[in-house]
Amino acid sequence: GPATRGPGGITADEDSELYDFEEQAAKTYIDELATTVASLAVSVDILAGGRAAVGAMRLAPLADASGGVILLLEDFGASFVSNVSAAVGRTAGHGAVLSIRTSSGVSCTRVIGAAEVMPAEAAAAATAPSLPALTGDGEINLPVEDTTDVFRLKSTDPSQGLAVFFEYTEDLPADFIHLQFVLWFSTPAGGRVARCMTRRLPTTGSQRAYLRAVDGSVAALLAAKKAALDAQSPAIGPAEAVDRLEARVLDVAAVFSPTPDDADGPATLLHAFPEELSSFAEAMYHMLRGPMLGRLLGHEDERAVARAHFLTAGAAVAECMLVPRLYVWRGPGDHFDAIPPADLALRSADALFLDHGTAMFAWIGHAVAAGDPGNAAAARSAAAAFGKKLARGRFPVPQLKVFNEGSSAARYMVARLVPLHRDAAHEQDSRFPPIRLLSPNERKALTDTFLPTEEPSFVLWMRELGLAAPAIDASVKLFMGVDGAAAGGV
Repeated sequence: GPATRGPGGITADEDSELYDFEEQAAKTYIDELATTVASLAVSVDILAGGRAAVGAMRLAPLADASGGVILLLEDFGASFVSNVSAAVGRTAGHGAVLSIRTSSGVSCTRVIGAAEVMPAEAAAAATAPSLPALTGDGEINLPVEDTTDVFRLKSTDPSQGLAVFFEYTEDLPADFIHLQFVLWFSTPAGGRVARCMTRRLPTTGSQRAYLRAVDGSVAALLAAKKAALDAQSPAIGPAEAVDRLEARVLDVAAVFSPTPDDADGPATLLHAFPEELSSFAEAMYHMLRGPMLGRLLGHEDERAVARAHFLTAGAAVAECMLVPRLYVWRGPGDHFDAIPPADLALRSADALFLDHGTAMFAWIGHAVAAGDPGNAAAARSAAAAFGKKLARGRFPVPQLKVFNEGSSAARYMVARLVPLHRDAAHEQDSRFPPIRLLSPNERKALTDTFLPTEEPSFVLWMRELGLAAPAIDASVKLFMGVDGAAAGGV
């Protein structure tokens, strides 16, 4: 249950007149403790067990200040043991510093992740040359320029990452701009090492060329992390974060697919959305219905912890948390093929594996074991091995749940898949190409198995916003664009 004893505990009931006082006292204590922990270069991971909310996010400042994480576990069984083992062995070094430099006309406006801005004096000292120059009177001359965008990394865990945002401050004067990232860290022997990465990016005056150069998956990750940060903010909250995210999708359509004032022919009811950013729009759809802003998880503690994981996660894990990756196993062997995460994949003859970043699920169809009971065991074994391979190096360690078609636990996978059965046949063909292989009777039999739902598909959600979803096969590239080695045999 919630912490009700000791420093930081709240004994009063929420309806008590003492509750606000005790809550503020507990918050003050946790904040002070977090500051002390950060100064000691200690990482704090918080593991909470149970299926009810226990107020774990009250301890979030401890994890945030030290580069640790908060884990909510159903019990203290195998998942607890594996995560404790991973927490003890993971790299969580301290003292690393990241400096970011940009060309004129571009500025770094925000960094999301386990990092904090350093004061100018501390930044100058942390990024100074190993042998600082001496002035004429013997004074040490530490450079103080270019210290605005210097950040202290709270953790060096390779499974974590940073999201860096840039904005234009003026017209770009040249055909290229440069971005430079320098990572400073100390070696066990006491030395200092600087790793430098510089990128030159071409500029353009063409909006279409600019649009073609946008990586939709990266843009989606940045927008989703911004939305998760908004949802965590007491001043904004999840509801307002949802409104802002939908407004961002509408803004993208308005900027990159404006309606001509002198357009010929009858006006269309739906505004066009740029095909080049289809993957961006689909990722925003998954963000809104997923565990961070939707209702997939049970209580607010779980949603807040999911958002906290997402904000510090590296690109590989964050992409899976944003858009689940679905794989199909048809046996024999251990090979899995990547397919779009749609409910039309729920065929009884197949076994499915879903990777949602911090959680994994395996679904075994009824017909898998119809001819040979050993097929079901083979599917479970292949799923376990495949999940172990995908989870290598991740923290928290994803828990794999294996269940059969029609069981109560199957809802964990069904709820994460796009309800594509609600769309028209040509839209299903576009967004789930494997459905084309079925005969009309097989297709009807599959769609008849789904229960009625009010959950909109991606196409229906876009229509609710007044937008036309790009109906092209290229739109599934986001779902299919996984590493071939990851989808191959184990």
